[in-house]
Amino acid sequence: RREVAASLSIVSGRVRDDALTIYSVMRNERYLLPAFLAHYRALGAEQFLILSDRSDDGTTELLMEQDDCVVLGSPFAYGTWVDMPPGEAVRRRRAGVLMKALIPRRFLHGSVGVYVDADEFLVLPSPMSELREVVRALADQGADAVHASMIEMYPARFRDLDHAGPPPGTFEELLEVAPFFDGHPLVRVDPVDRALTVVGASASTRLFQHYAIGRRRRMLEPLPLTIRRRFTVSEYTSAVHKTPVVHFRDGVDLTDSHRAAGAAYSPLLLGLLHFKFTPDSLRKVPRIITEKSHSRQSRKYVGYERLFEEMRRSGGSFLGPDSTRFEGVRTLEVLGLVHT
Repeated sequence: RREVAASLSIVSGRVRDDALTIYSVMRNERYLLPAFLAHYRALGAEQFLILSDRSDDGTTELLMEQDDCVVLGSPFAYGTWVDMPPGEAVRRRRAGVLMKALIPRRFLHGSVGVYVDADEFLVLPSPMSELREVVRALADQGADAVHASMIEMYPARFRDLDHAGPPPGTFEELLEVAPFFDGHPLVRVDPVDRALTVVGASASTRLFQHYAIGRRRRMLEPLPLTIRRRFTVSEYTSAVHKTPVVHFRDGVDLTDSHRAAGAAYSPLLLGLLHFKFTPDSLRKVPRIITEKSHSRQSRKYVGYERLFEEMRRSGGSFLGPDSTRFEGVRTLEVLGLVHT
């Protein structure tokens, strides 16, 4: 762990201690990066602290051209396994998971940071319009962190992924690519004890079940989809919440990609639009499977590859019974996906 922390270096830019910072670990995110930067700048982000993990698609070069971006580097690839010291609950961890906790510890200690992936776009409940308002709310509430519903975005049909235009340059253009989400609550935050309870499933989970992606798949393949669906045991799930905004003080750390340990939580619930299904997904999934860089040797991405194969073969739709077009934050508030 210390070796991984010591390996972090600044490749480009200078860290400003007083800046409201977005931080992320990215690999080959050139498709989403212009929209990502524009969106968070509009929310008041003053600095981007990005670890570019061996990107070779222009991601690093684009980041280095931005005055408000600090590019980090490390000889440890995201999927490298690191032995943990005695006494840790987990014996081995991927370097990328460690980086998510070590970056704020090294560069953001004592500050509020926003941790998001390149395909995650934060949405604030009204009347909030800027990240500084979330920071002030945390201070007023004596809180260190805030939960967010992870809302998977998708197009209407699979063929929309195969017949897409140029990469989106703005959040609005990205919404034209993937405007729909499952319109039901995913989590509930108790207003008194601020505990979080999962109350709904992701669009991915629904799609895996609908297209019979799971165990017994090969055995059931000759049967019609309606029959296969009844006997498929899905082995794939997708997270429905995350802790994107954290005050990184003593005793408060990210334990994984989705939760801060030692934190007092806010009763707020933000929205995190997760653009899981875009034309770029068709490129990313095979690479992630080959590299085995994600959780459980990228096993879930094997599920996405099978899902895409089934949807392409059948001319499938992403739409489900609760599919809703995103029309602004009010859409999410009515459905209980965000609240103040």
